[in-house]
Amino acid sequence: MVAFAGIPIEFLLFGAMLVGVALSHRRALLASLLGLAAILLVEGFLTEFPTGRGGSALLLHAQHEWVVITNLLLLLTGFELLSSQFEQSNISDHLPNLLPDDWTGGVAVLGIVFALSGFLLYRPFLVAAFEPDRRPSVAGYFRNRALRILPAYWVILLLVSLVLQSALVRDGSALHTGALTSPGDLLSAAFLLQDYRPSTTIIGIGPSWSLAVEVVFYLALPLLAGLALLLARRARNSRGILLASLAPAALMLVIGITGKLAAQHLFANPGPGGGYDATWHTVVVRSFWAQADLFAFGMAVAAVHVQVARGALRLPSWWRPAAVAVAVPVGIIAALRLAGNNGQLGFPIDNTAIALVAAIGLALVVMPSAAGGVSRAARGLEAPAAVALGLVSYSLFLWHEPVVYWLRDHDLVAPGAAGFVLNTAVLFVIAVALSVVTYRLIELPALRLKKRTAPGGKSDPVTAVTATEQARA
Repeated sequence: MVAFAGIPIEFLLFGAMLVGVALSHRRALLASLLGLAAILLVEGFLTEFPTGRGGSALLLHAQHEWVVITNLLLLLTGFELLSSQFEQSNISDHLPNLLPDDWTGGVAVLGIVFALSGFLLYRPFLVAAFEPDRRPSVAGYFRNRALRILPAYWVILLLVSLVLQSALVRDGSALHTGALTSPGDLLSAAFLLQDYRPSTTIIGIGPSWSLAVEVVFYLALPLLAGLALLLARRARNSRGILLASLAPAALMLVIGITGKLAAQHLFANPGPGGGYDATWHTVVVRSFWAQADLFAFGMAVAAVHVQVARGALRLPSWWRPAAVAVAVPVGIIAALRLAGNNGQLGFPIDNTAIALVAAIGLALVVMPSAAGGVSRAARGLEAPAAVALGLVSYSLFLWHEPVVYWLRDHDLVAPGAAGFVLNTAVLFVIAVALSVVTYRLIELPALRLKKRTAPGGKSDPVTAVTATEQARA
């Protein structure tokens, strides 16, 4: 591995690419492609793989890691689609229709997902807090959340468990794929309770453990927003209101850090199976207790964004370069530490740092810029194909891992370097096709049942669907 001052050159190139994207956001796509090309050149010509060195060795390594790479590509696609919506839509007055919990790459990447959730869901409550005639309907909020996640999840869980038989099943402490036929286990997975017992952790659809964490956040959010409103009423100026809005985020940060410390010291499991074994360590690591801090930074961005939008806060002109100057070294150091942490990505404090970097990236996208306008990359993401992929992203999140297991279990995974490209293409086609069907037949009818207006005829920012989403429906 080629390194400079002990830091792998790939990390330095990636950091330079992030700087280029942040400072030249109108040419973000070009900066990203140049950075990708530079990293691939280094990997192809300078890195020694177990299979050798050179382009062919890189392709063989990619074929071996094709599942992880595909997951990360789907994660980045979902993040970019949501970023485009933040930049171009009137999201400040509405609760978005799509959940940002559609993915299963490395656990560290969940910092991005949960930071997005913190921003998306907390911000409408804050907006409503400053409009006395538009108080959020908590009952409507819970109803809409249930309609958003449960119908599609239940249908896909049943199909994966009983038809494809590619669900995750525990046989004692061993985790394998197969039919999930136990009524108790099936009900536990259906109501997202499987990760609260060591004997049933991660069963069903593997990525759904993050849904269980999201559900707890949904339940806690009205209380957190109520705390912010209570503190804001006692504030004497705009600074006090901002601090009141940040208080719930600080509370979430404390909860998450204590959960991570508990997983590391009280329920320690330092082996490579940590987070997957049938132990209480796995229960804690995959719980809201250990993941709450990942929502905190997105909530903090929401608090600042609301005050900026109201004109109560003006950010200094140098905040963007300063944010990049913080995000790049923090992200590199945290990634290096996580990479050497024996696979333990769920509980180290470094994962909190990854969430901070994700929130900084989110702020760079959603905060008003001095120049204004929309980047070319964002305009490209408004293409019909990109919009369509965004609409089915939740179903895609649920389908793609069981499809990977089904292909593997039926020996339909091609070997060799070319197999990486073929496997990815086959997975994409099958998973997207299934996602389109479940979106049209299950998700869309459920979304049409969502409450769109608050009593009195005014749009409810917590329960409404954006005008763009209504048109697409």
